[in-house]
Amino acid sequence: MSSLNKFTGNWSTFQAAHLLRRTTYGANIDTIKQFGNKSLDECVLQLFQLLSPPPPPINVSYDSDAEVPIGETWVDKGTSPNVNGYRYTSLRAWSVELLYSVTPNIREKMTMFWHNHFVTSDINDPRYTYKYIALLRNNALGNFKQLTKDITIDPAMLNYLNGRDNTRQAPNENYARELMELFTLGKGDLAGPGDYTTFTETDVKEMARSLTGWQDIRNSLPIGSMFTQNRHDTTSKRLSHRFGNVMIPNANAEEYKNLINIIFQRSEVALFIARKLYRWFVYSAIDAQIEQDIIVPMAEIIRSNDYEIAPALKISRLNFFPSHLSRTMRNHISPGHFYQIF
Repeated sequence: MSSLNKFTGNWSTFQAAHLLRRTTYGANIDTIKQFGNKSLDECVLQLFQLLSPPPPPINVSYDSDAEVPIGETWVDKGTSPNVNGYRYTSLRAWSVELLYSVTPNIREKMTMFWHNHFVTSDINDPRYTYKYIALLRNNALGNFKQLTKDITIDPAMLNYLNGRDNTRQAPNENYARELMELFTLGKGDLAGPGDYTTFTETDVKEMARSLTGWQDIRNSLPIGSMFTQNRHDTTSKRLSHRFGNVMIPNANAEEYKNLINIIFQRSEVALFIARKLYRWFVYSAIDAQIEQDIIVPMAEIIRSNDYEIAPALKISRLNFFPSHLSRTMRNHISPGHFYQIF
C-alpha cells in the first residue's frame, strides 16, 4: 500500500536506477552505481541540490547573423526572419545537452514538467522561447504561485494564449479560462449552466477583464512585457459564488497578482498540482487509496509551505514508491520532441 512514509527497505543499485529514471534523463551506469552506494537521504539531497543557471545558447557556426558573431549568445540581440532557423537549432542542442547533464539533478525533469503544465507553442521567436524556458528552469523547484504570476505576463504566453490581444475594448477570455482549467484549479463536474464546480463562465469573463492591458515587447530591446494603462479595464470585477462572490478592485499593473492570489486561496489548487506531480513522477492512475493517502497529504504540504514545491517533492522522493518499480512510465521525451515544442 502506497503512502508518504519514508522508504525503509533494502537500498541497492536496482532501487537507485529506479529513482534516477524517475527524476533524471539518461543516468549512466557509473551514476547508478554511485547512487546505489549512498543512502536514500544522500541521493535525494544530491538530486535537489540547487544548481546555478546555465550559460545561454550561442551562435555555434552561423556566419550570416549581423547581430551575433560566432561564439556569442543571441538571446538578448535583435532578430530578423533569416536567423530564426539557426537560433532554434542552437536552442534545441543546448536544451538536449542540459537534459543529459552528467550532474544528476531533478531540475531538468521539473523543467519539462512545467513546460507540459504551462504549455506554449507557435511562438516563432527563439528569444521568446529561450526566455520562457529559462523562467521554467530557474523556478523548477520554486514557488508554484509565483511561477503562475510570472508566466501570466511572460511574452511567450502572452502570444500563445492571446494575452497581448486582451484589452478593455475587446476582452479575450483565452488565458483566463486556461489559467483556471489547465493551470490551477482543473475543470470539475458540470453543476449547472456555465458552472464547472471549480469555476464558472462568469469567472472567466471577470478574470479576463482583470488581465487586460499586458503586451509583449518584440521590436525593441530588451524583449519582455509591458503594461499599457489605457488598454486595461479599470472598473471593479466580481467573481462568482465559487470564489465567495469576491470583488476585485482595479489595481492596474498589480491586478493580475491580486487575481492569482485569490485563485490560490482555493484548496483545489494544491490538490490539482499534487495529482499532476504524482502522474509525472510515479504513475498515471490515481485510485481512492492513492488520493487519500498520497495526494491529500502532498497537497497539505504544498499549502502549508505557501506553494513551495520542493518540500512535497522531497518527501515523495524519500518515500520512493517501491510498489511502482515494475511499472513502465511514458517517456516524457519522444523523438523529435524539441522540434515540436520549439
